[in-house]
This record gives sequence, structure tokens and C-alpha cells, in this order.
Amino acid sequence: MQLIKGRFARFYNQRAQRRGVLWQTRYHERTLWTEEALNRAIGYIHNNPIVAGLAEAPEQYRWSSANEVYATDLEVYLGGQAKA
Repeated sequence: MQLIKGRFARFYNQRAQRRGVLWQTRYHERTLWTEEALNRAIGYIHNNPIVAGLAEAPEQYRWSSANEVYATDLEVYLGGQAKA
């Protein structure tokens, strides 16, 4: 990501005849070591549209994995290891 963002920032700044920072600070990643941590993270992501006032329920947000169109299949994601 650093390479891609760096090259794009240089390209954009040259075209726009500007200097300086183009991107926000880096995203924060972390390892989810347990299924409970994974489920908490999924819940947090599903509830973001509600907190932002974009939907009243997670499944109502068009691009949410809580929406059946983009549903997260934990069985497939975890290779058949998900517990009910």
C-alpha cells in the first residue's frame, strides 16, 4: 500500500502543481486471534452505518455484509471451522 499510495501522491501532486500530504494517517490493522474477536469486529462493522445515521438496521445498509446480497459466510471464510 505504501508504494501505491506514494506513487499516486507524487503523480497527483505533480498534476495539481501542489506539495504536501495527500492521504490521511494509515489505517490500523490488528490480528483477530479468536472467533469471539472476529464476531465483535463484524458486529462493529455492521453497526457503523447505524452509528453514522445511514440506516436503521445493519441489513438495511445497501453495501453491508449484513445485507443478504453481500452476506459474510463464516463457514466459507474460516474454512468450515465456524462454530454456531
